[in-house]
Amino acid sequence: PMQEVFKQIALVAPTETPRLYNRHDALSDIPDLMSPDLDLETYPLARGLNVQTLILEPGDALFIPVGWWHQVRALKTGISMICTQFIWPNDAGEAYPLGGGATD
Repeated sequence: PMQEVFKQIALVAPTETPRLYNRHDALSDIPDLMSPDLDLETYPLARGLNVQTLILEPGDALFIPVGWWHQVRALKTGISMICTQFIWPNDAGEAYPLGGGATD
């Protein structure tokens, strides 16, 4: 039988980048945007962060534009496929300013 894979996705708009404690490109110091126990003393700029969440079900596809922050959590063990195909040279990563007290 085919496995059913469910994933919970958190999405944050690029306009929120300064509040995500990113060190370089799309790497954030915040360990889990979906955690109810997010440490707001360590990450005070994350308070009130606009995080959109959704559930991907079998057969669903999701396009995430460049610049959108995302976090994925598997809700059920299974196999899934991710395609990142940057066939054209780009400098999108250079547009990410360091934010929220992150340091190199």
